[in-house]
Amino acid sequence: MDLVLLVLFCAIALLYLVFALLRFNEAVVALPLFFPTYFWRIQVYGIPFSLIEVLIYLLFAVFFGRKAFVFFRGQKGFWTKVRERRWIFDGAKIDFMGYFLPILLFLASAILGVVVAKEKIIMMDGHTIFYGRKVALGIFKAWIVAPVLMFVLFRVVVNNGTRVLKLLNYFTVSALILALWGLAQVVTKSYVTPDARASGPFESANYLALYIAPALFYVLFRVKEAVLPVNYLDKYSLWRISLRRRTMPLEKPENLLFFLAFLVLLLVLFFTKSYAALMAFFLSALFYFGLEYFEYYKKKQIKKFPLQMVVMGLVVFLGVLAAVFLIDAAKLQAVFQFGMRNSSSVRWQVYMIALRLLWENWLTGIGLGQFPALYQTQAVRILGYAPYEWNMLHPHNLYLTMWLYLGLPGLVAFLWIIYLTVAKSWQHIWQFAFCNVNETPKIRVLGLVLLLIILAHGCLDTPYFKNDLSLIFWMVVSVASI
Repeated sequence: MDLVLLVLFCAIALLYLVFALLRFNEAVVALPLFFPTYFWRIQVYGIPFSLIEVLIYLLFAVFFGRKAFVFFRGQKGFWTKVRERRWIFDGAKIDFMGYFLPILLFLASAILGVVVAKEKIIMMDGHTIFYGRKVALGIFKAWIVAPVLMFVLFRVVVNNGTRVLKLLNYFTVSALILALWGLAQVVTKSYVTPDARASGPFESANYLALYIAPALFYVLFRVKEAVLPVNYLDKYSLWRISLRRRTMPLEKPENLLFFLAFLVLLLVLFFTKSYAALMAFFLSALFYFGLEYFEYYKKKQIKKFPLQMVVMGLVVFLGVLAAVFLIDAAKLQAVFQFGMRNSSSVRWQVYMIALRLLWENWLTGIGLGQFPALYQTQAVRILGYAPYEWNMLHPHNLYLTMWLYLGLPGLVAFLWIIYLTVAKSWQHIWQFAFCNVNETPKIRVLGLVLLLIILAHGCLDTPYFKNDLSLIFWMVVSVASI
């Protein structure tokens, strides 16, 4: 069986290589479809490689092979492009050098995270060995290098609105596959998690929520643009939206598919019972649609207070709150009970331990992936008593984790990348509402909102340090910085 899987793995990689040689741009755009394939791994000389990693490396090899071919052909003007730092991007109008320094610092900080990681850590039982350096090297390869290479490929190829939408379509398909997996768990009651939450192929429901939340907002964006773009507010009332109009028909196959995808993703997000994901999604939706309608009222010079929009917003909010209570009222009530063992009290202990480790290693951090081992071995020393949970993968905060794993330079690099991305999108923040769905201003603001979902969710979880989540982060940065 292992041999069959190995042959199939190599066959898929080979076919994708042929696909990349024939249609390089399409192969790059289709990469998000394979994000969940990090589960499928092979070992080469004892080093594990997931399918998505192999596909990224193959695409990057094809990319540089094409550049080498151009070089040896002696294309006219090549050295001019080298001097102007444009040779790597085929003349695309993108500011790679703006990202070059923070990415270089990010990579250097990740190398530092490998260096400071301990070779071995003896766990609490006195027998189990945590191979810290090996873990750090694996994280560096799969969560740092591969996503950054993918980001470069996206910056090369995904340089217009049409390709961005196609990229996000592929990502949505992958999210739908995982969501349907989670929905099947709900229907059959065959949950993987002990608290009966939809998790798909993951061991934690939060992982599924982190994956599908950006896709959910994207399909909501497409449905809203199909049914009620801002340009049509003058013609149609918000209270009676016609579903059959020749100018923007919902019955078009692609629009109907987006609508069905929205229903599935939203339903599954509720069944993940991830309040952090729900809050991040609704906060981002409020941000985007609030800006869009503010621009509309400003341009039309309408001074009347939009009471209809407020009422609709309250109805949606109350509906969501009711759905949360119906799905799991006990879990929602437990969030505010810090004196007993629940997610809130566990997170509070995790934050105390993470902050103490950060205080003791504020400059270099503790090393990539070292938190699970140090949490278990240092928890009693830091808290003064046994924690509620002995096993903890991450500090449940994106920014704490980034600082702990990559040190202060890594956190600076991460915030620098976010600043550049927000700055590039912000210039369109007041001029996107009346644009078409594939125009640059609207695409950049869409990317900014997808980034906001990740950053808001990052206050209560860790939407980066995992194979697929790191890829999603860099995909969103590439969308916002088109």
